[in-house]
Amino acid sequence: MSMNRVNAGMRLKVAGLLIALTLSFSALYAVPVDVWMSADDQYDLYVGNASGSSLTYIGGFLGWGTATHYTFNAGPTDYLYVVARDIAAVVWGLGGYVKVGSGPYVPILVGNGWDAAWMGNFPPPNDYYMPDQATVSSWIASANSGNLWLPAVSGTATPGYGLPNDYGGMPALGCIWQNNPSTGTQQAYDIILFRYPVPEPASLLALGAGLTSLLCLRRRKP
Repeated sequence: MSMNRVNAGMRLKVAGLLIALTLSFSALYAVPVDVWMSADDQYDLYVGNASGSSLTYIGGFLGWGTATHYTFNAGPTDYLYVVARDIAAVVWGLGGYVKVGSGPYVPILVGNGWDAAWMGNFPPPNDYYMPDQATVSSWIASANSGNLWLPAVSGTATPGYGLPNDYGGMPALGCIWQNNPSTGTQQAYDIILFRYPVPEPASLLALGAGLTSLLCLRRRKP
């Protein structure tokens, strides 16, 4: 066997090892997440992978005007998922703050990384309907495959009117929601699926990918 073939085989083995180590580090690395959240009128919070095939239920609340606090760990490539719905047919919106790792508290507002997909309208007698975890997973998969994710838009709830006035000492600033894609408008009894990426430590994946690329692209010696 030629030396070139031996070197090529060794590079492939090292590349495979680097990929395995990178994925292992990513799976083991726990990113602390701190969330203050409220909705007019009801929400469920999950954390899970990009495909939605693996979800963990964090918590939920029914009743506008109350902020709830959650602390938990997420994987470095996970998303926060929120199912929120309006049941009172007056105003609607999801608000609060998210802190990931050592970063700052980021308000849940338009332009701060939240995507949303309109999932339907459920007027009475179905206005208290909230999907189970299997349904949420299927909705995430549908939003991915159908390109339903769009940047969140502003809801209609405001501090003191659909939202609490503060979140653990942080002021209420506004809320997010999504339009019905068929009408381009928001309406009572809508149910919205939101997602928010856990952004760190993306450097782990970037490092592994970079090292692997260098090994795979290295030219053979003559």
